[in-house]
Amino acid sequence: MNLDFWTHTVFEQSHQEGTVRQALVSLSSLHLNYTTESLSHNGMARDDTLVQYGKALRMLQRRMKTPDAEAIRTALVCSVLFYCFEATLGNNEAATHHLQGGLNMLSSCHSNGTEQTEVLHGISLEFERLDLQATLFYDQPVPHLLHPRDDDHNDGYTMRPFQRLSDAHRALVKAISRGWRLMCDNVDYKHTLAEDLPDSILHGKCNLRENLVQWRTAFSDFKRRLSTADQRGYAQQILVVHWHIALMLLDAVFPADLDVWGASPNPRAAEMLHLIEDILDHDHGNSKASSPASSTSSSPQRIVTSEMGVIAPLFAVALKCADQEVSERAFELLRLTQRREGLWEASHMASLVSKLREARELRYAPQGEAALAEARKQSLEMLFERELSSEGGLLSVNMRSTYFEKAVEALYGSFGHAGAGHDKDDESRGAS
Repeated sequence: MNLDFWTHTVFEQSHQEGTVRQALVSLSSLHLNYTTESLSHNGMARDDTLVQYGKALRMLQRRMKTPDAEAIRTALVCSVLFYCFEATLGNNEAATHHLQGGLNMLSSCHSNGTEQTEVLHGISLEFERLDLQATLFYDQPVPHLLHPRDDDHNDGYTMRPFQRLSDAHRALVKAISRGWRLMCDNVDYKHTLAEDLPDSILHGKCNLRENLVQWRTAFSDFKRRLSTADQRGYAQQILVVHWHIALMLLDAVFPADLDVWGASPNPRAAEMLHLIEDILDHDHGNSKASSPASSTSSSPQRIVTSEMGVIAPLFAVALKCADQEVSERAFELLRLTQRREGLWEASHMASLVSKLREARELRYAPQGEAALAEARKQSLEMLFERELSSEGGLLSVNMRSTYFEKAVEALYGSFGHAGAGHDKDDESRGAS
């Protein structure tokens, strides 16, 4: 969504800096490998792509021997490009290493009073987005605060009108970051009744919810100024999906409201899923238009992006929603789509959901049809809440964590079928 970074900053820096140009060449080569299915069988990039990537890394090492302002800017842009390269291959630990290095460098720039140029501002926005992505993926306590002065906690905060899509995107990223911080800071109160909650938590939730409501109003006003075709654009739809899930996650806590995800039917989850289906239909239509041969292919084109798109929301719905029709649709979309979005890969997330579904059958089928039918009326999260809850108890508010993955493996293994249905590709990819 940070189009300025990709359409302006990266290309401008690639013209000025050979290191950035080389990093961009390697990422472009990998993107071609991925989308044309020319990755090797073990998930590795082609040799020529890895050679280009290695050259970019060595060029950056040499460039940083003279750490002036231009070199720092080059390193920051390359950190994002290297993050995308490693994330595309599923090397999430290496990707996060590049991200952390860039965040540390950017924080140093801010603390040292480095002049906030337009280029540095655009780079900062990209790091804010990637930082939130990693925070949600790894179930970290809170994202970095690159701009503490921009963190709006004041009462009466009013959402400014959006002039560009990137304005709306950044405002939503900030709101989601605030929501995550509220949940993490007060996780001990997640099951507390409303009358027993501290006023500060109730007040914080009320302010954040009002912020999200204002975002939707401002975004609707922004969309009305667009053409009819642009109003239903891919990027606009993605932001609305993220708004839906952020509001549902917030409404489900402080105090706990089981009806948010436990309702059946669940019109809120169904509306979000309908938006996701439109997005996936749009992608499938574009792949056919761009490649006539794809219309006769049984498998859709693989899509890779650095953006958080539909994978995390689909996983959340499949895991949390008690409406079985909606949950089943979400799981099928997750299973069929061939997408990697930053650190999130659809096939891997579908594998985790599949194992929970199988564990449900193994646990309740021996108890009879009535017990199994009753179990299927609950969400997978609620059904296995005891087994999947981490020490911090964050599972009810997060969408994915490394603890969650380990818990699923342990749960599935407890039935004596630890290897059943396990995709060998999961091992080669490495979860995180």
